[in-house]
This record gives sequence, structure tokens and C-alpha cells, in this order.
Amino acid sequence: MASNLFITNKEKKLSDRLGELIGLSRELRVLVGFFYFSGIKALHEALTSNKAIKLRILVGLEAEEHCGRVVEFVREATEAQGDRDIQTAYLKSLRESFRSKALDKPSFYERAGCFLDLLREGRLELRKTKEPNHAKMYLFDIKDEHALLRDKMWITGSSNLTLPGLESQGELNVELSDFGGKDASDYFEALWTDAV
Repeated sequence: MASNLFITNKEKKLSDRLGELIGLSRELRVLVGFFYFSGIKALHEALTSNKAIKLRILVGLEAEEHCGRVVEFVREATEAQGDRDIQTAYLKSLRESFRSKALDKPSFYERAGCFLDLLREGRLELRKTKEPNHAKMYLFDIKDEHALLRDKMWITGSSNLTLPGLESQGELNVELSDFGGKDASDYFEALWTDAV
């Protein structure tokens, strides 16, 4: 049975569909150029309702503040960079982003607390790709009791894991369950294995 769904944040918000699928899943694997804690705000209720779900986020770019806004950017890798250099640069970009006036709001600290809880519970892992990557994939491993027709679903398109990408700005994403799931999973796992 084919199941393909376009999600543009107009008729249906990506955050709503992600929330529905989070409720049915045992694991969510995310590959995005960058994510902001605003994206977790949109998924907070679903993540706290499904106490069994694990979340692996693979980030392909870094962030910096530019003209009062946090933006993603590519840091050119050099041959001399090792895993520790990549990790240090990424963590530095996170720290600098967190100091942004755009993020210095009570709601940001509430979302950060959600992430800390997920980390403490062992339900969240976050890695950075060695090479810049701007892809966007949301891969769901469906719980056994919901996997009668399919055990995997995935969404790909233009949305980063940010509040605008999940809810307010025009995006184009497609949900797939009958095409490319194994290839998408293999691609994610290869990047995950190589990431820092």
C-alpha cells in the first residue's frame, strides 16, 4: 500500500505529523543541517508523552549569530582536523549560539531543560558529521504494536529541526513508507558511524 504525503506547513504542519509519528515510534533518527532548541519546543509534548522513544540527531552544519539571528554555516574542513577538532568547533558554535540575544528568553531555557532530561535518561544522542551535510531526514522505527503494515516511515524535504522549519515557513517535505526506507536508513547509519 503506497503512502506518500506532501507537507508544506500550510494545510498541515510538519510538527503535527512528526508528533503523530513520534507517538507510534520506538526510535526517531534525524539528519539535519542544523537544529535549534525551538524545534524541540514543537515536539516537546510528543517526546514527553512517549517515554520509550529514543532520539538520535545527526547535525551537518554549525551555527553562528549574524545580524542578531542565529544562522547555519559551513566550516571548511582541513586535512589536519581530527575528530576532536570537529567536536570542539561544533561545541564552540553551540556555545556562541546560546549566547545570542535571540535565544536569551525563558522559553529557550525550558526547551533546553527538555533536552537535558532526554540526555540524562539516555534517550537522546547528538552527533556532528565530519563533512558538511545539509540533508534533512526524519526516520521513524515504528513500535511493534503499530507496525502491522510497515515498520519504518521517513520524511525528507527542506525542513530543518527548527520552529520555523517545522511550523511557520513554507517548506516542502514528503512522507514515504513504500520507497527508499532501507537506503535512507543505511545512509543515516553510515554517517552516524563516522560522526563525532
